[in-house]
Amino acid sequence: MFRCALNVLFLSILIGCISPTPTLEPHLQVTVPENWTALPKPSRNTTYNTIDKVTKSLTVNTEKSWLADFEDQTLLTLVEEALGQNFDLKSALARVEAAQARAKQEGAKRLPDITTEASASRRRYGSSTSRSGGSSTSLSSYKSSGTTSNDFDISANISWEIDLWGRLRNTTKAAEAEAEAEQADYQAARLALSANVARGWFDAIDSDQQLRLAEKTVTSFENTLNIVRQQYKLGIGSALDVHLTRENLANAHSQREARAHNRDVTVRSLETLLGRYPAGTLHIEQNLPKLRRTIPVGLPSDLLNRRPDIIAANARLQAMKHRFAVARTNRLPNVTLTARGGVASEELRNLLDWDSLAWSLIGNLSQPLWRGGQLSADVELAEANRRQAWTDYTTVALHAFREVESTLTAEALLVNQEAAIRVAVEEITAATQLALEQYHQGLSDIVTLLSTQRRKYNAKSSLLTITKQRLHSRIDLHLALGGGF
Repeated sequence: MFRCALNVLFLSILIGCISPTPTLEPHLQVTVPENWTALPKPSRNTTYNTIDKVTKSLTVNTEKSWLADFEDQTLLTLVEEALGQNFDLKSALARVEAAQARAKQEGAKRLPDITTEASASRRRYGSSTSRSGGSSTSLSSYKSSGTTSNDFDISANISWEIDLWGRLRNTTKAAEAEAEAEQADYQAARLALSANVARGWFDAIDSDQQLRLAEKTVTSFENTLNIVRQQYKLGIGSALDVHLTRENLANAHSQREARAHNRDVTVRSLETLLGRYPAGTLHIEQNLPKLRRTIPVGLPSDLLNRRPDIIAANARLQAMKHRFAVARTNRLPNVTLTARGGVASEELRNLLDWDSLAWSLIGNLSQPLWRGGQLSADVELAEANRRQAWTDYTTVALHAFREVESTLTAEALLVNQEAAIRVAVEEITAATQLALEQYHQGLSDIVTLLSTQRRKYNAKSSLLTITKQRLHSRIDLHLALGGGF
């Protein structure tokens, strides 16, 4: 009978091991193209398969591969500093470690729980006898005597829940999936921090260049004011020309102060990202970098599989699937084996005498019968959480597709916009020089001269802005793709 019971138990364990587990590959109910619609079509000599092979052979780490596109060594240094010093990133890393510890806790529940106990005690047992005299008036005398004993005990307890239905296994897998999601969130935080540092660095360079442009504009307007004063003294100009030129110069001074304030705010914000004290002392003096390469033709859409937020959403979906399986198995019987053994003796030296060994083996089977609908509600809650995780995963994926398509479109539009603004800068520069010459000759009025000078400043400022926007757009693209090309 004992062997029969063991065979039944063994078969039950095997059944629990082969119980179905949740699938691990979610499929979107949305038609996804092999390549991005916003990209230019490949030439006749280029095939999608070739592009795929080339792309997949590239390094796809999250921080440094895509930063090389900007050819800025200072940026690489700043990103490295931020990744080591940023406190938000350290907090995200702590959450990863906590999730991994929880996964270890759940995994440990699948193993037997073994404890040992050792005790030593000393007791005294008392006894009392009385002796009475012959008369009632005689005194009674008492004599007390007692015995003392020692007790030594060593025992071991083993308790093991047999995971017949996979409840503990699914709980462990759910915790592991949640830890994987936290790890992906941490990678997303690293990627986002790198992108924010890059944006902050380019913003700082742009604000510094805008300030230098404003200072040059002030100098240029001061020279114009000197010219207008000389013309006025010679009787060529009028007092109105002087007032208008002074007003132009005053606006230039105001613009310079605004640029200085913007530079200060931008630099301090970047220093905070780096984990530094925001002292506003970061050295900048350099120009905006140029992009090293263009976007490859036929960029495959499956690059999104490495996006940390998609990986995290997928992991949370798997965790909810395992939680749902746990909720269903909670309604099934629970089998626990408990074993206890030990030795006890009145003498310490006799603890190694195995003749005094005592042991017990207990099997416990518990089946929930009625809990007021709690178990059914747990299943319904787990199913609702699973559906929510599925919709969250789909939403994250669609947002990712939208971000890539939008940034690819923006890339092409910004290139054309930058080219147009460069032409505008060239034309207004020539127009400003011509307006100054004509004003000297009395062929043009002061309004035309001042207007062309302001438009020249605005065009150069716009060129700096559009150059920075192109860099930002490339950062957004790498962030949307989850790394480099």
